[in-house]
Amino acid sequence: MTWNTKAAEILNVHTNPGHDTRRLAIIHIAIHDALNSVNEINKRYLLKTKPDPGTSHVAAVSSAAYLTLFWAISDRNNYNDQMKKENLQTAPFSSGIQYQNILDLYNLSLGGIPDGVAKSNGVLLGISAAAAILADRAYDNNSQVELLSAKPDGINAGDFRADYYSDPPRPKNKFVANYGIVKPFVFTDGVQFQQNPMYAAGEQDRDYNEVKTKGKLGYTLLPAEKKVMDVWSNNRQHIVWNNIASEILTANNQDEWKAAKVFALMHTAMADGTISMFNDTYNKFYKWRPVTAFNIPPVIPPWEPAKQPVPRVPEYPSSWGILAGAAGQILENLFTNTVSFNVKDATSAITLNYTTISRALDDVTNATIYCGWNFRKSTVDSIKQGRLIGNYVFNNHFK
Repeated sequence: MTWNTKAAEILNVHTNPGHDTRRLAIIHIAIHDALNSVNEINKRYLLKTKPDPGTSHVAAVSSAAYLTLFWAISDRNNYNDQMKKENLQTAPFSSGIQYQNILDLYNLSLGGIPDGVAKSNGVLLGISAAAAILADRAYDNNSQVELLSAKPDGINAGDFRADYYSDPPRPKNKFVANYGIVKPFVFTDGVQFQQNPMYAAGEQDRDYNEVKTKGKLGYTLLPAEKKVMDVWSNNRQHIVWNNIASEILTANNQDEWKAAKVFALMHTAMADGTISMFNDTYNKFYKWRPVTAFNIPPVIPPWEPAKQPVPRVPEYPSSWGILAGAAGQILENLFTNTVSFNVKDATSAITLNYTTISRALDDVTNATIYCGWNFRKSTVDSIKQGRLIGNYVFNNHFK
């Protein structure tokens, strides 16, 4: 839990959903495998050493977490360097989040363990767990993902356009359109989870009119609707669901093994969900956003979404829906749907209180509509897709 809190603090930055979720999955797989290599309560992802209950599990977890977090910071810095080469705006870490911070936490963790074989073996075990997952992901095609691998704008009704009719045109965006080439952590073919963007008779007009009205800049939402939009749109999905899991684990007084399993399952499911999403959005469907749909032919004055900037990636499926569905399904499988947790606005003191996962997922859908980013069908289908991915990861790993 301590290392998860530090990881969430450090990685509460946005590069893109793919790299964001991949980093956290790698960290938590290393922690999970290190812990279960001391006492194998749950099956490990990679490490096959003989479990050794005489090893310090605190030393093993701390060592695995420290090394993978050190790698994650380096990976994030390398990403920033690539962005600078393309004259793209970077999102630096918060002040004070440096390599030294995780080294201090590591030394503090080890300082409470008596010197001896249990401690030294734990450190070595953590190194092995970190090295195993980092070596496994070194050739997962992530290095071949291009920041500006954008496809050309579509020309037919329903096709994605990236310009969004801004005047003057917005700066270059980091499209990473080919992120779908990254090897998933669990499934081999994401096609089995794909949904169908085709509308049933009469449903398209309903969806379009809803966003056109409620997602328009200047529309006055009800106070409860405005609260939902602000809280969910100001949070990064890979972090908000991590924090929800942490709160549920704490409230249910779970031990280290349960916590490690929850985080490994959830972050792996979100990472695989993101790979599936990128492949579908760019290679399968390539759907336009509401801001495009409502401005063709050119409309004067143009329709503008309530929350800007709009994500400049195709609309279907939605990363918000897939990440929420994947994480929510994992939490439901492990704790049932009835739980208590809060979601706080990252920029204010506003808080939403929930007693079910499903209610939070409903608000994710509504938030994307109120922002003017997505049609209802897209986020609903994406949550369903995320749930399928979450179930698949749950049934095949960390059992």
